Order: sequence, then C-alpha cells, then structure tokens
Amino acid sequence: PRRPTSAPCGGGGRGSGGGAASSAPVPSISEILAERPRVRRPATAQVDTSRFTVLREHEERQAALRADRQAYAERLPSRFPARETGMTYPSRNGGHPLYRTSNMSYGEEPPAPHQMQDFWFPRDDGFARSFTDSRPRDTGFSTAPSRSKVHTALEPTV
Repeated sequence: PRRPTSAPCGGGGRGSGGGAASSAPVPSISEILAERPRVRRPATAQVDTSRFTVLREHEERQAALRADRQAYAERLPSRFPARETGMTYPSRNGGHPLYRTSNMSYGEEPPAPHQMQDFWFPRDDGFARSFTDSRPRDTGFSTAPSRSKVHTALEPTV
C-alpha cells in the first residue's frame, strides 16, 4: 500500500492532529495584526503654495484646458482649443479659376460650431520613445570597395 508523503512526518494527511503545531490554538487575524510593528509614514513638508502666483496661474490654465471625465475613456480628455483661442481661417483669394478644384470649394468655409470637436484625448510620446534611439545612426552609403579581412589576394579589383 502507498503511504502519503506526510506520513513519515507524523501524520497521515490534513486534519489528522498528529503534529505539534496543531495542538496550539490558532490566533485570530486581529491578534496577528496587533503583533505586527507599525510603520510610521515619513514626514513631508507642508508648503504654502499661495505665494507662488505664476505656478497657480499655470495650474488654472491647465485646469481650464481639461474637459469633464468621460465614462468610456481611461484618460482625462482635453478641451479642443480652437474656440477658446479664437482661431480664425486666413482669407484666401479665389486664385485662378482655371486651376480651381472641387476640394477648394469644400474648404472655402470655416467649420460650423456643430462640426467642431468639443474635446480630444491627447497621448504622450511614450510609445514612440519606447522603440526609438536618441543617438544618431550612421546611415550613409559607403562607395569604397570593401577590403578582404582574410587575404589581400581576395580583394576586388577596380
């Protein structure tokens, strides 16, 4: 007959009561947590930011650009700045009628308020920075004949 792996250690399995650890009462979670040493939070400096007017104005401008949270989005949207900044389209003269295209008539009028987006979801450049390298690479085209690393007799003749 096969014996369980815990049999030589003084028990036949779970709940057999054969070990020394099972005779002591099991402490409750509150008792265990009470025995744990308390970790104090590090002291942080309390800075009065009312003196920093430029910082406060910058934070107010940033808060004005943020839109309300959307339930379907994971990040906070930003207001589209076209309305707030008073963006205007440059005046265009019609140009030569011979070269007029249908696309020119489409873009002749500025967009109406109902065609403008209210907010957008900006992304940082973390994705592009994850695979690009900041140092320049040598991408020049080499026109010199390649030399043999083995023997001079194997070098190409020009």
